[in-house]
Amino acid sequence: MYSCIRSRGKIPARARRTLRLAWQEAPNRSRDWLADLRDALGPAPAGNPPLPPARMRFRVAGNTSRQQFLEVGAMASRDILGAFEKLQIGADQSVRWLDFGCGSGRIARHLIRSPRIRELWGVDVDAPAVSWCAKHLPPGKFSTITTEPPTALPAGHFDVVVSGSVFTHLAEEPQRRWLAEIHRLLRPGGALITCTHSPKLTFMRPDLTAPQH
Repeated sequence: MYSCIRSRGKIPARARRTLRLAWQEAPNRSRDWLADLRDALGPAPAGNPPLPPARMRFRVAGNTSRQQFLEVGAMASRDILGAFEKLQIGADQSVRWLDFGCGSGRIARHLIRSPRIRELWGVDVDAPAVSWCAKHLPPGKFSTITTEPPTALPAGHFDVVVSGSVFTHLAEEPQRRWLAEIHRLLRPGGALITCTHSPKLTFMRPDLTAPQH
């Protein structure tokens, strides 16, 4: 007579999560390890900066895929620049941009190539990611900030502030405090380009509570 023993109770929850993640990431790691090794050994070709290491990509995207990191960043930058063009701001009034919540440069690496942007700054609370950007994404200016405003950035310095997937992770009161800080950083008439939750989220994420929507 054979019996079946469930193993879930024998393996700690943290170990199960680690094993599940390793299984999910196996295709990405098998595909990307050589390119990651080339990036780590460097130097990168001129005009083609390396990608951040897998652990940093995971913190941004929830997976380590190089292809997804590049594609999502490129799509977001196109959307941002498209939204900016609709504002019809003169070229001489849109030269200083701030990437608020730059992470490891998923969007900044694309924005920095735009001829409209002469000066790109980036800030984030993730110090290792900011250090990586400062080293690999010149001539961008990157610095670490704390989780609460104000920042040490100059008042009225920026023509445009962009923020991808930051305010969607903040509660209402922190949003208000950071919006006030961004208002301080923007010149009069400057623009904030940010993202919000889609109305489709109600149907896509039924697990979220009403305040989270």
